[in-house]
Amino acid sequence: MLIEGYIGGPPDAHPARIAANTSANFLTAAAPPTLIVLPENDSLVVKEGTLGIAVAAAKVGVDLTLVTLPFANHFFNQMAANPLGNQIARTIRQEFLLQHSC
Repeated sequence: MLIEGYIGGPPDAHPARIAANTSANFLTAAAPPTLIVLPENDSLVVKEGTLGIAVAAAKVGVDLTLVTLPFANHFFNQMAANPLGNQIARTIRQEFLLQHSC
């Protein structure tokens, strides 16, 4: 439903629109270091799509860090004040930024 609303119809009727919105189609080795935090039980973003981007990034030489949060869903950091998932993700992001800052 979300994809159809975004691209104006079913994906198979708009392959060019899907290609234009597929991040993996635009990856190059010039991409900056990239962090992906993947909630293991995401019910909104398809896990295989995210993993596909990670594989595509590795193929072109992007410095990519992929972290999977077990048991987390798409809203892992929004359901309560300072939940455990948010604390973990914040720590991961801070470490990533410290490692990749100038």
